[in-house]
Amino acid sequence: MEEFFKKIEGYQVLIIGIFFSLSLIISTNIVSGTLSRSGIEVTGSAVAIVKSDFASWDLDVATGSKDKKQAYDVLVKNKNIVINYLKSKGFSDSSIFVQNTNSYPVFKKSSETGEDTNEVDHYYISQTIRVESNNIQLIKDVSLDAENLLNRGIDVKSNPPTYFYTKLSDLKINLLNAASEDAKKRAKAMLKSTGNRVGAIKSVKTGVFQITAPNSNEVSDYGIYDTSTIDKKVTAVTQVTFRIK
Repeated sequence: MEEFFKKIEGYQVLIIGIFFSLSLIISTNIVSGTLSRSGIEVTGSAVAIVKSDFASWDLDVATGSKDKKQAYDVLVKNKNIVINYLKSKGFSDSSIFVQNTNSYPVFKKSSETGEDTNEVDHYYISQTIRVESNNIQLIKDVSLDAENLLNRGIDVKSNPPTYFYTKLSDLKINLLNAASEDAKKRAKAMLKSTGNRVGAIKSVKTGVFQITAPNSNEVSDYGIYDTSTIDKKVTAVTQVTFRIK
């Protein structure tokens, strides 16, 4: 009987040893993340702050009259006033684009039901004037001042300008290179304690670019292109798998 219990104790020690070894392997895998025999996968990122070099700005000019021809004549008159105003602020003819007119009848409402009747109350006509320029500051300043045209009796709406960075293609290449270098640094740091070294790149996956306001942490699976701010933060992300030496 004593010999039997000694054998049982021996199995217990063996089982405990196996369990401890498995626990150690599992813990190592959790700590190492994507570290495996075939390689190590690391995420790298790079950020650049850029200033927009092109802007687009829309002004909507509108008018209404019971007579459609009269409404159109007033619109033409007000449109020319707006164009002259833009030229006086420093915009050239080549930077001003006049869009097609948009017109429709506005019907009278029924006093009983509040629904439209078949009787026309007046005609509404509008036209968009677009300004495009590399002079970012000029567009910003004039867009903030444009609604002063209301003081001249002109129904005009100044839409927020949209700002773009036209050298984005070249910047993306540079950021992807920097993100890959960042991934390599991270891989070296992860392998430092193992005695291994970072080998050649096995594969690279590039994520979508996030173009946001400088202080924004907003991200999207489809990428973001913020056009509301002049200064922009461009973020690139790569997933790089390195061989392990």
